[in-house]
Amino acid sequence: MKKFLKQIWKLLLLLIFLAAAFSYAMFQGGFVSWFLFYSFFPFALYALLLVFYPLKSFSVERSFSKTELAAGEEVVVKLTLTRKIPYFPLFYIVVEDLFSGGTTSMLKNGSKKMIVYPWFKRKIELEYKIEFLPRGEHTFHSLILKTSDPFALIEKETAIPVADQILVYPFYENIFPRVHSSSDDQATVSSSERSLRDTTMATGVREYQPGDRFSWINWKATARRNRMMTKEFEQRRSFDVLVVMDCTPSANFEAVVSFTASVIRGMLREGLQVGLLTNQAGEERFPVSGGESHEREIFRYLARVEADGDIPLEQLAAEEHSPGKNAILMLVTSQEPRTNMLPEKAVRQLYNHGNVYIFIVRDENEPGEMRPSFKEKGVNIISVRTGHFAEAFSEVKTR
Repeated sequence: MKKFLKQIWKLLLLLIFLAAAFSYAMFQGGFVSWFLFYSFFPFALYALLLVFYPLKSFSVERSFSKTELAAGEEVVVKLTLTRKIPYFPLFYIVVEDLFSGGTTSMLKNGSKKMIVYPWFKRKIELEYKIEFLPRGEHTFHSLILKTSDPFALIEKETAIPVADQILVYPFYENIFPRVHSSSDDQATVSSSERSLRDTTMATGVREYQPGDRFSWINWKATARRNRMMTKEFEQRRSFDVLVVMDCTPSANFEAVVSFTASVIRGMLREGLQVGLLTNQAGEERFPVSGGESHEREIFRYLARVEADGDIPLEQLAAEEHSPGKNAILMLVTSQEPRTNMLPEKAVRQLYNHGNVYIFIVRDENEPGEMRPSFKEKGVNIISVRTGHFAEAFSEVKTR
């Protein structure tokens, strides 16, 4: 209502100025008075016509260089504005693209403003970049168009809803987790050399299944049977891994998400079966599985996850969440183990389910101490520094 009344007042003011200029020319006469009237008349006429010009007649399209990208990358946004009434000259247009993000404050309520001088142009194309995108699902919801006459006597503004989304996955490091065994006769062999299958010893062929690697395809058998066939490899011992991510609010939560993404991606690429469990409301859980589709589902969740975990860790350690006696359970958190976020009851329950590792994610220069009582119970606590994720796995061994 305030904007509407302001526009009405400006329109009345314009009419008053125009009537005053005409009255001055009529009563005063002479070259100067009529020159002032005829000089002001085109601008007043343009402003009057602008009042009735429909800015909502613009159609807007928004496109992105990529709709799915990793944190820290940049995206190029292209805007295409097409107007249905191109025969009216527009002196300028201020285009403001509004967007928001769900996980970080960097794009909570952001916008990008640009100015263009279209005149009689029917189609307007604009581009801009957003650099160093934070993790999250970012929504571009509307475009605001503003214009006015050269003297700003009449200003027009309209919002055009155009909804688009981009998904920014968490930053990850390319690590290759090495899970050593202290009970095997090959005590120093890592999981990358002893994964779900020994790919050097093919024992037969079978039909293709989702999650099979491209290199496993047997092209001769595929040509003979006219359907996709993959090699069957000798089965060897492997470890299932359940990653528990602590979603408690903390300053290092983004580093916790990045480390979790790095671990899961690395282990899935090594052929291990990995699951994810968080302490968010609703107990978000991804069962132990493998393959590219499983990785995409987990990364989509990690892109949207927020620091609002409120479920006690001992509840996550209940029997129904057990990954099995021979499995590895990895708890990723930024909380010190001496706080009530990691009670000994929870640690004992977690340890009963298999090999337990607690990764404490800290800043590079942040001091931290381990809790000896946990070490005595067989629970390994490993300090993780940002930028050095791969070094955390030099201490990981199964019992």
